[in-house]
Amino acid sequence: MYRFFCFTSLFCYFLRIYVVSNIGFLFSDVLTVFLGIGTFSVSGSGGQIIPSSGPSNPPSSSSWTEDSFKIGVLLEPLDDTEMEGRPSHPPTGITFHVSLESSIRTRVGRLENEGSIFLLDKEKGHYWLDIKTALKKAPSQSEYNRLLEFESRDLQIRELKHECYSLFQQMLYEHSGLAETCSCYNPKEALLFFFNEKRDELDNNILSSVAERDGLERQLLEEGKRLVH
Repeated sequence: MYRFFCFTSLFCYFLRIYVVSNIGFLFSDVLTVFLGIGTFSVSGSGGQIIPSSGPSNPPSSSSWTEDSFKIGVLLEPLDDTEMEGRPSHPPTGITFHVSLESSIRTRVGRLENEGSIFLLDKEKGHYWLDIKTALKKAPSQSEYNRLLEFESRDLQIRELKHECYSLFQQMLYEHSGLAETCSCYNPKEALLFFFNEKRDELDNNILSSVAERDGLERQLLEEGKRLVH
Protein backbone atom coordinates (compact mmCIF):
# COMPACT_ATOMS: atom_id res chain seq x y z
CA MET A 1 0.00 0.00 0.00
CA TYR A 2 2.84 2.39 0.83
CA ARG A 3 4.36 1.69 -2.58
CA PHE A 4 1.05 2.49 -4.25
CA PHE A 5 0.74 5.88 -2.53
CA CYS A 6 4.35 6.74 -3.32
CA PHE A 7 3.86 5.95 -6.96
CA THR A 8 0.52 7.74 -7.10
CA SER A 9 2.16 10.88 -5.76
CA LEU A 10 5.04 10.59 -8.20
CA PHE A 11 2.70 10.06 -11.13
CA CYS A 12 0.61 13.10 -10.23
CA TYR A 13 3.77 15.13 -9.88
CA PHE A 14 4.74 14.04 -13.40
CA LEU A 15 1.43 15.41 -14.65
CA ARG A 16 1.69 18.63 -12.64
CA ILE A 17 -1.87 18.63 -11.50
CA TYR A 18 -2.45 18.28 -7.81
CA VAL A 19 -0.34 16.25 -5.38
CA VAL A 20 2.95 17.39 -3.84
CA SER A 21 4.19 14.26 -2.10
CA ASN A 22 7.25 13.12 -0.22
CA ILE A 23 8.75 12.06 -3.53
CA GLY A 24 8.01 15.47 -5.01
CA PHE A 25 9.76 17.11 -2.06
CA LEU A 26 12.66 14.73 -2.45
CA PHE A 27 13.37 15.78 -6.02
CA SER A 28 12.71 19.43 -5.24
CA ASP A 29 15.03 19.48 -2.21
CA VAL A 30 17.78 17.59 -4.00
CA LEU A 31 17.75 19.98 -6.93
CA THR A 32 17.58 23.03 -4.64
CA VAL A 33 20.70 21.90 -2.84
CA PHE A 34 22.39 21.00 -6.11
CA LEU A 35 21.67 24.35 -7.74
CA GLY A 36 22.80 26.17 -4.61
CA ILE A 37 26.19 24.55 -4.01
CA GLY A 38 27.09 23.06 -7.37
CA THR A 39 27.34 19.40 -6.39
CA PHE A 40 26.02 17.00 -3.79
CA SER A 41 26.11 13.34 -2.99
CA VAL A 42 23.57 10.95 -1.54
CA SER A 43 24.84 8.81 1.30
CA GLY A 44 24.14 5.12 1.55
CA SER A 45 21.91 5.57 4.62
CA GLY A 46 18.48 7.02 4.05
CA GLY A 47 19.33 9.16 1.02
CA GLN A 48 20.82 11.96 3.18
CA ILE A 49 22.25 14.81 1.13
CA ILE A 50 25.87 15.63 1.92
CA PRO A 51 27.41 18.79 0.39
CA SER A 52 30.78 18.34 -1.26
CA SER A 53 33.75 20.62 -0.80
CA GLY A 54 33.46 22.21 -4.20
CA PRO A 55 32.42 21.83 -7.84
CA SER A 56 35.66 20.14 -8.77
CA ASN A 57 34.91 17.10 -6.61
CA PRO A 58 33.01 14.22 -8.23
CA PRO A 59 29.89 12.82 -6.54
CA SER A 60 30.80 10.54 -3.64
CA SER A 61 28.13 7.96 -4.36
CA SER A 62 29.63 4.52 -3.94
CA SER A 63 28.00 3.31 -7.16
CA TRP A 64 29.42 6.26 -9.09
CA THR A 65 32.87 5.66 -7.67
CA GLU A 66 32.79 1.93 -8.30
CA ASP A 67 31.55 2.34 -11.86
CA SER A 68 34.20 4.97 -12.56
CA PHE A 69 36.87 2.66 -11.17
CA LYS A 70 35.62 -0.23 -13.33
CA ILE A 71 35.61 1.97 -16.41
CA GLY A 72 39.09 3.25 -15.55
CA VAL A 73 40.41 -0.28 -15.28
CA LEU A 74 38.80 -1.31 -18.54
CA LEU A 75 40.26 1.73 -20.26
CA GLU A 76 43.81 0.80 -19.27
CA PRO A 77 45.82 -0.65 -22.16
CA LEU A 78 46.07 -4.44 -22.04
CA ASP A 79 49.43 -6.01 -21.20
CA ASP A 80 51.33 -8.30 -23.55
CA THR A 81 49.71 -11.45 -22.18
CA GLU A 82 46.18 -10.10 -22.51
CA MET A 83 46.92 -8.82 -25.99
CA GLU A 84 48.16 -12.20 -27.23
CA GLY A 85 46.40 -13.11 -30.45
CA ARG A 86 45.27 -9.51 -31.05
CA PRO A 87 47.01 -6.65 -32.82
CA SER A 88 48.54 -4.42 -30.12
CA HIS A 89 48.59 -1.49 -32.50
CA PRO A 90 45.59 -1.39 -34.85
CA PRO A 91 45.94 0.53 -38.13
CA THR A 92 44.54 3.66 -36.48
CA GLY A 93 47.19 3.59 -33.75
CA ILE A 94 44.45 3.22 -31.13
CA THR A 95 44.16 0.29 -28.73
CA PHE A 96 40.53 -0.81 -28.68
CA HIS A 97 39.14 -1.91 -25.32
CA VAL A 98 37.31 -5.03 -26.35
CA SER A 99 35.86 -5.92 -22.93
CA LEU A 100 34.05 -2.64 -22.37
CA GLU A 101 32.87 -2.43 -25.97
CA SER A 102 31.46 -5.94 -25.69
CA SER A 103 29.73 -5.03 -22.42
CA ILE A 104 28.08 -1.99 -23.99
CA ARG A 105 26.97 -4.00 -27.01
CA THR A 106 25.43 -6.68 -24.78
CA ARG A 107 23.62 -4.13 -22.62
CA VAL A 108 22.25 -2.32 -25.66
CA GLY A 109 21.02 -5.64 -27.04
CA ARG A 110 19.25 -6.39 -23.77
CA LEU A 111 17.41 -3.05 -23.90
CA GLU A 112 16.47 -3.67 -27.53
CA ASN A 113 15.11 -7.12 -26.72
CA GLU A 114 13.00 -5.64 -23.92
CA GLY A 115 11.57 -3.01 -26.28
CA SER A 116 13.12 -0.05 -24.47
CA ILE A 117 11.92 3.39 -25.54
CA PHE A 118 15.21 4.98 -24.46
CA LEU A 119 17.38 4.14 -27.45
CA LEU A 120 16.47 7.19 -29.54
CA ASP A 121 13.91 5.27 -31.59
CA LYS A 122 16.68 3.62 -33.61
CA GLU A 123 16.19 0.37 -35.47
CA LYS A 124 17.48 -2.75 -33.76
CA GLY A 125 21.25 -2.92 -34.08
CA HIS A 126 21.65 0.71 -35.16
CA TYR A 127 22.25 2.17 -31.70
CA TRP A 128 25.36 0.04 -31.16
CA LEU A 129 26.42 0.46 -34.79
CA ASP A 130 26.45 4.25 -34.38
CA ILE A 131 28.53 3.95 -31.20
CA LYS A 132 31.02 1.59 -32.87
CA THR A 133 31.32 3.86 -35.89
CA ALA A 134 32.07 6.87 -33.69
CA LEU A 135 34.67 4.90 -31.74
CA LYS A 136 36.42 3.80 -34.93
CA LYS A 137 36.58 7.42 -36.10
CA ALA A 138 38.18 8.68 -32.87
CA PRO A 139 41.29 10.67 -33.88
CA SER A 140 43.35 9.76 -30.80
CA GLN A 141 43.56 7.32 -27.90
CA SER A 142 42.45 9.96 -25.40
CA GLU A 143 39.40 10.86 -27.50
CA TYR A 144 38.55 7.18 -27.91
CA ASN A 145 38.78 6.68 -24.14
CA ARG A 146 36.65 9.77 -23.46
CA LEU A 147 33.98 8.70 -25.92
CA LEU A 148 33.90 5.12 -24.65
CA GLU A 149 33.53 6.24 -21.04
CA PHE A 150 30.76 8.67 -22.02
CA GLU A 151 28.83 5.99 -23.91
CA SER A 152 29.05 3.58 -20.97
CA ARG A 153 27.90 6.29 -18.54
CA ASP A 154 25.10 7.41 -20.84
CA LEU A 155 23.92 3.83 -21.25
CA GLN A 156 23.73 3.41 -17.48
CA ILE A 157 21.30 6.35 -17.36
CA ARG A 158 19.21 4.87 -20.17
CA GLU A 159 19.12 1.54 -18.33
CA LEU A 160 17.87 3.24 -15.16
CA LYS A 161 15.21 5.14 -17.08
CA HIS A 162 14.10 1.87 -18.64
CA GLU A 163 13.84 0.26 -15.19
CA CYS A 164 11.83 3.20 -13.83
CA TYR A 165 9.55 3.13 -16.85
CA SER A 166 8.99 -0.62 -16.46
CA LEU A 167 8.03 -0.13 -12.80
CA PHE A 168 5.79 2.73 -13.90
CA GLN A 169 3.99 0.51 -16.39
CA GLN A 170 3.67 -2.27 -13.83
CA MET A 171 2.09 0.06 -11.28
CA LEU A 172 -0.36 1.39 -13.86
CA TYR A 173 -1.34 -2.17 -14.70
CA GLU A 174 -1.80 -3.12 -11.04
CA HIS A 175 -3.75 0.08 -10.28
CA SER A 176 -5.67 0.87 -13.44
CA GLY A 177 -7.71 3.55 -11.69
CA LEU A 178 -4.59 5.69 -11.40
CA ALA A 179 -4.38 6.25 -15.15
CA GLU A 180 -8.14 6.74 -15.41
CA THR A 181 -7.98 9.53 -12.82
CA CYS A 182 -5.67 11.49 -15.10
CA SER A 183 -7.02 10.22 -18.40
CA CYS A 184 -6.46 13.55 -20.14
CA TYR A 185 -2.69 12.93 -19.99
CA ASN A 186 -0.54 10.39 -21.75
CA PRO A 187 1.40 8.58 -18.98
CA LYS A 188 4.37 7.81 -21.24
CA GLU A 189 4.70 11.41 -22.42
CA ALA A 190 4.34 12.69 -18.86
CA LEU A 191 7.14 10.46 -17.61
CA LEU A 192 9.46 11.39 -20.47
CA PHE A 193 8.74 15.06 -19.84
CA PHE A 194 9.65 14.58 -16.19
CA PHE A 195 12.96 12.89 -17.05
CA ASN A 196 13.86 15.59 -19.57
CA GLU A 197 12.91 18.41 -17.22
CA LYS A 198 15.09 17.08 -14.41
CA ARG A 199 18.05 16.70 -16.77
CA ASP A 200 17.57 20.25 -18.02
CA GLU A 201 17.66 21.52 -14.45
CA LEU A 202 20.92 19.69 -13.83
CA ASP A 203 22.41 21.01 -17.08
CA ASN A 204 21.63 24.57 -16.02
CA ASN A 205 24.40 24.31 -13.42
CA ILE A 206 27.42 25.35 -15.45
CA LEU A 207 29.81 24.81 -12.53
CA SER A 208 29.67 21.04 -12.82
CA SER A 209 31.08 18.79 -15.52
CA VAL A 210 29.02 16.52 -17.74
CA ALA A 211 30.31 13.50 -15.82
CA GLU A 212 29.20 15.04 -12.51
CA ARG A 213 25.77 15.87 -13.88
CA ASP A 214 25.44 12.33 -15.20
CA GLY A 215 26.31 11.03 -11.74
CA LEU A 216 23.66 13.23 -10.14
CA GLU A 217 21.03 12.13 -12.64
CA ARG A 218 21.82 8.52 -11.88
CA GLN A 219 21.40 9.17 -8.16
CA LEU A 220 17.98 10.73 -8.75
CA LEU A 221 16.88 7.79 -10.86
CA GLU A 222 18.24 5.26 -8.37
CA GLU A 223 16.35 6.96 -5.54
CA GLY A 224 13.13 7.15 -7.54
CA LYS A 225 13.44 3.46 -8.42
CA ARG A 226 14.05 2.57 -4.78
CA LEU A 227 10.97 4.43 -3.58
CA VAL A 228 8.58 2.65 -5.93
CA HIS A 229 10.20 -0.78 -6.12
